[in-house]
Amino acid sequence: MGKTVTSVILISVLLIFSGCGKEEPAMSFRAVGPEEPDQVLTETRMVLSERDHTSAVIDANTVKIYEARDYASLEDSVVIFFYNNKGEHTTTLTAMKGEIWGVYDNADSLKATGDVVIRSEENNAFMEAPAIRWVAADSLVYGEGLVRLNSENGYEEGTGFEAKDDLSEYRFRGPVSGEVHGDDVEIIDR
Repeated sequence: MGKTVTSVILISVLLIFSGCGKEEPAMSFRAVGPEEPDQVLTETRMVLSERDHTSAVIDANTVKIYEARDYASLEDSVVIFFYNNKGEHTTTLTAMKGEIWGVYDNADSLKATGDVVIRSEENNAFMEAPAIRWVAADSLVYGEGLVRLNSENGYEEGTGFEAKDDLSEYRFRGPVSGEVHGDDVEIIDR
């Protein structure tokens, strides 16, 4: 009888400890709501129009659209072709990521980040910045951080950069350094 009681106790102890070794399945929670995109598009081309003409064409490898916020996130390489009011291609922007506000109600602004370069073949110039913001209604680009503008006459670096999206007109509001050369360079003291 002592042997049977010992066996029952031993089996009970083994069952208790074997149950302790099992892991409960991990509970996973999925965020639901505004953080989840309503649509995810790949290899996408978007055409932005302003006053009945194309103002920009955006190519992105991945686009996540958030309908409630009227917002889109552009990921994995972004290329934007800007056009003037005559429908002529003026400049090309490349970046790693982007954001568009006003996806369904006329895109009113765009932000590009990560190795941003804007090239203007017409003006033989290109701009490099960590990030920019483009305002569609004004066709203006605002540089964030240290911006470098390269042209056939040299280069300028500074902060507070603001320019037409074709780089035909620009200014720096903060300190500027660089090297500019040429016969028709005019320095304006403000």
